[in-house]
Amino acid sequence: MVWRRKYWDIVDQLYWSPKYLGLKSIPKKDWTRSEGRISVPAELVGQTLYSRKVQSDHNEAWLHTQEEILNHFFDLTFAIAPDDLVERILLKPFEFIDLGHFESLGREVRDRYNWGYNENVTQQDGLFVSNKTALAVELKLGSKSSRSQIIKYAALLAWEERTNGTKDQLGLLYIVPENARMDHWKKCGVADPDNIRFLLENVDFILPPKISAFLAEEPQLIRSVCDRMKLEVITWHDLRFSLETYRQQLNLQHRGDQTLDKLIAGFLDQLSKHQETGLKS
Repeated sequence: MVWRRKYWDIVDQLYWSPKYLGLKSIPKKDWTRSEGRISVPAELVGQTLYSRKVQSDHNEAWLHTQEEILNHFFDLTFAIAPDDLVERILLKPFEFIDLGHFESLGREVRDRYNWGYNENVTQQDGLFVSNKTALAVELKLGSKSSRSQIIKYAALLAWEERTNGTKDQLGLLYIVPENARMDHWKKCGVADPDNIRFLLENVDFILPPKISAFLAEEPQLIRSVCDRMKLEVITWHDLRFSLETYRQQLNLQHRGDQTLDKLIAGFLDQLSKHQETGLKS
């Protein structure tokens, strides 16, 4: 997937999630009505009115706290990056070997798996697919992990296998702050990350209807994915160190490496400024 489409994916997310633009909703109880009008003509108002949450000169600092913004930078970086970078940075925790070619998949999975345009069933942070591998990535700052999230990702990988055939390597990689690593699996409700099939036998949590229906429709496929899917967790510090090490090995006499160096440098710069990663600038 080319970076241009990643850009429009981000624009689409901003359009449908105006809170990331600093817009705060105004509930109806706060509206003033007069002869079919509120503060603007009634026919121009949908279900919600919005006002600016913060002043424009504070927007950038506020956005540096948002998980979705860091996700955008991650998506762009690894969508543009060569297959070698994906393998050496994202596949390495699993000891997976795959030279690619990798596709970086965002919201276009709606069409890939025939979900329908308005359905973003799994809301994955990252999905990298080759003929041999399907790797999902979940980025964490302050949000909580859960058992249901693991099952949603298992369903996502199962959708990929049903659509494009069985993969040799399946993985789910969490990237978390340093202080969240030690008890990450405990907070997910997973005693043993090498044995997650039990989650299917103890579904005491709410799943989106489409995923629940898929579990009922493809029980054998889901069980197979859970048996084969590897789970790993790294920290933002680990990711930064790996990217810095990779960058040091580039030959800046080569034009391609010059471009790659700028790509990595831009992501690392954002990573150093983003809050809640547990990193120090």
